[in-house]
Amino acid sequence: MLRRALRYLRHRFRSLVGPPQPTCEDRLRQEYLCDYSLFHDYAAFSSGTLYRSATGLSDANLEALISIEYHRLEKGLSHVQRRASFGADAAQRLEDALGEAHARGLGTPITAYAGEVLASYQRELKGSDAPTVGWRTLTRDNVLSASSIDARAFFTSRHSIRCFDPSQPVSIDRIRESISLASHTPSVCNRQTWRVLICQSDQAKQAALALQNGNQGFGHLASHVLIVASDRSCFASIGERNQPWIEGGLFAMSLVYALHAQGLGTCCLNWSVDNQRDAELKKALNIPASYAIAMMIAVGSLPPEIAVAESRRLVADDLMELR
Repeated sequence: MLRRALRYLRHRFRSLVGPPQPTCEDRLRQEYLCDYSLFHDYAAFSSGTLYRSATGLSDANLEALISIEYHRLEKGLSHVQRRASFGADAAQRLEDALGEAHARGLGTPITAYAGEVLASYQRELKGSDAPTVGWRTLTRDNVLSASSIDARAFFTSRHSIRCFDPSQPVSIDRIRESISLASHTPSVCNRQTWRVLICQSDQAKQAALALQNGNQGFGHLASHVLIVASDRSCFASIGERNQPWIEGGLFAMSLVYALHAQGLGTCCLNWSVDNQRDAELKKALNIPASYAIAMMIAVGSLPPEIAVAESRRLVADDLMELR
């Protein structure tokens, strides 16, 4: 009788106070498990740097594998000193992967270019004088001439803008040109995993900004909101589990400077959120689940006068550690 009464009291108590709330440790564990699931489901991961059998890959995984292998040949072709039979393993894997792509009818700019690189590599081994694909020669003077800008003035003139001029909408062509410039960002094995979702309708902008915590008071003035992401389907090894955010961050910074070079104002909007909010954004804007969202960027025209945060910088010596 007493045990029954105690069970009844425990049941009543739980019904009144509700289920126990997860601790911070519980929530952190859940977030990491969700990240694990996404990488597991979309990346063609292995224990090393090589993919599993090409036949078991999705089309996106297969295209990424082709990028890895053709870039291995490109790098070898650009070496001044080469081994006699450099790149043989990569060439064989690339040939097999291209065969699988052909069998699937997967013809893309990447597969076409990879085929050209493979053919050029094979010609190079035979000592052919035919034009090469996959490497080219630059001169030091060319590089120095093209890079001779006032770098300090350019870098120090960029600020986070929170007072856009809404009367001057930004043309999509200027954003497209900025993305084209940013596409020269380095990426792992030249896989170019970046994706930019451009919110230009009022509905899309409002949906994105409503879920981002940090644009109050100025976000509605932006001409466009860019969502920078990296596709997990392009990654291949367990060691690359954090690479989507590295790739997204590198590209986002290049994009911000490219927009700055176009005379446009930008404000980086962080996307440091839990997976539930990430899923809400993806649902609202029909963003593929495989995308790892790195950040948003508010873009707009500059007004005649601009108030900006002073944001004092640490000096270089504070950032350097010599070993």
